[in-house]
Order: sequence, then structure tokens, then C-alpha cells
Amino acid sequence: MRSGKDKGFCIGDLVEIPEIKTVIQLEDLKDPRLSRMILETFVLTGEVLDNLKAVLTGLCGGEGRGIFLKGHFGSGKSHFLGMLSLLLKSPGSWKALVSQSPDLADFERRLADFNFLVAEVSLVQHRASEFIEDIITGEITRILGAEPLFTDHDSHSRHDLFLRHGEIILQRGYTGMVILVDEILRFFHEKTSLRGAGSDPNEIFQGFQRFQDAYSSLYIAAHSRERGMERFRHYEKLLHSRPYGILKRLDRLEMISVKHNRRSVEQDLSSVLVNRCTRSPGEDLPARPVCSCGFRLGETLSLKPVREIEREIDQGISETLEALKPPSIQEKICGRPWSGPGSGRPLSLRRRRKP
Repeated sequence: MRSGKDKGFCIGDLVEIPEIKTVIQLEDLKDPRLSRMILETFVLTGEVLDNLKAVLTGLCGGEGRGIFLKGHFGSGKSHFLGMLSLLLKSPGSWKALVSQSPDLADFERRLADFNFLVAEVSLVQHRASEFIEDIITGEITRILGAEPLFTDHDSHSRHDLFLRHGEIILQRGYTGMVILVDEILRFFHEKTSLRGAGSDPNEIFQGFQRFQDAYSSLYIAAHSRERGMERFRHYEKLLHSRPYGILKRLDRLEMISVKHNRRSVEQDLSSVLVNRCTRSPGEDLPARPVCSCGFRLGETLSLKPVREIEREIDQGISETLEALKPPSIQEKICGRPWSGPGSGRPLSLRRRRKP
């Protein structure tokens, strides 16, 4: 309120503007107040929700993988990582996101069975002269409260180092480990040299981009060849073919039981068609290395040949017609045994034309 004669209201008296932290870092998670702000101010847009689901799907799969999050300055990458850390470490954090997208409740239930060790590494807190594996393993060691495993880098590979850490993590009751690394691009840009690389950081990321482009090209071609709609086109046609239509009509005769019937053919077709994928894998590859159908590069599908299913349909028709020959069966169908001209021939199922 203004004092004196001027009793009018100020904007500040009517509108409360919450404190907003414009730059978020993983280090902010150490402050409970900032942690709450990170969660309460996180907005699930369509693109963010898709990326989050891709990460959570990978975590539920129980198989290790790496995800590189790209975005312009200020686009919310650190905010995303901070929110993900809170979800994995504090089960109560899910409520804020499930209220925005109820289908995330399924991930909340699935991840409740996991106990991840979550290591948050904010590279802006480290000098470019440091080695990134030292930084990461140092944070893991700090969380575990253990002594450094190795100090001689020349005699132990990175694989040995992380393998030993993995053993300790499992011994401590964790089901896995999630390492969140923030500002990795800036960190590498500030480096004057890279151990074992001997090249400019830009060349490393350009090489990664070339690898990603080549992988995507190979994957999309293999996916189309193995699971694309074209491979299943002839199987689809069988469902609408005349022989299959005849087999379906013959299958209505309940007193006839044959080996090759409509149900056996449908099972064969279903076991084949369940492998087709109508999605474009290019939509999934930026976030994960495989299409949502689960197809992996190098995988080959063994499908029952179309010719074999066609022969089964023909066999089903022949077996049914053969089973209709006994007079007892004909009597059940027609009310009397087949007689008259052509009685020595198989029963004809053609309808007579009306005069």
C-alpha cells in the first residue's frame, strides 16, 4: 500500500511474482529449496514428454545405454537432468509430473522396483585440465563412501574401473547406476588436449555425428527390409484371397474336423504379421538406438514362407471336402444321403441357380 494521501494499489500489491532461477545447474540439487523449484517449475511439452519417455523406457529395460541430450543454450537441458535425478532418487517427486501427464504413472510403477545409484556430475564445477573419467569415478566413490579404486591410469583401463565400480554398487544393494553429466560439450571445448584422442573436440563430435548419420541410414534400410509393410504385403493378400474365403466358409461346418482349418491358418498368419511395424524408425532414433518395435540392427526375421501357408489353405479345403464324402456326414448336412446323378463324385457345395 502507498502511504499518505495516495491510497492507490501498486502492481506488486496485486500480483505475486515468484522467484525464478533463470540458469539451472545440477549443483542446485544440493539445495532443498532449489530442488523443489526445479520440480514445481518443470513443464511437460510434447517434445519433452517424448524425450522423457524414451529415457524412462531405457531405464525400465535393464540394459545399459547412453543418451546424448542436445539443445540450444537455455532450452532446459540442465532442468531436464535435474528433474530426472529427482524422479530416480525421490519417489514423491513423481506426483508433480503425473499430474501433468497421467500416463507417466505406469513408469512410476515399473521403476519402483529399481534402486539406482544416481551420480550427478556438473562439469562447470571442474577444470578442463581434469580427466572426465576421474571426475565421474570420483563422484561415484564419494557417494559410495569408498576409497579410490585405482590411481594409476596407465595400468588399468576405463573398462576395468567401471567394472569394479559396478561390482561394488551391486554389493551395496543397488540394481544399477545412472550417471547424469551436465555441460559435457562446453567441457570438451575448453580442453586443450584429450587423453588417447589427440584431436580437437569439434572433430570428436563431428565424428560422432557422422557415425550417428551412418547408423541411422543402415538401421532404417534394415528395418524397412525386415519389418516394413512391403515384406508383409503378400501375407496381407492371403487374408483377402478367394481360397482363404472358401476355407472360412467350410469352417462353419461344425461336424467336420480337419488338421488344416481356418484357425490353424490364422495362427500362422498372425505369427507372421505381428512382426510388421508401421512406424518410421527415424522418429525414434534421435532418442534411442532402436525403433519402438524393438528391432535391432543385424537382426533377421525368419518368417513362414507364403507358399507354405497357401498350401495349408489348399490342404484345408481338400481335407474338408474329403471329410464330407461319408453318407452319414451328408445326411447331417442335407437331411439325406447324396444320391442321383454324380453321386459317385465329391459333394458339391455350389448353390443352385433360381429358375
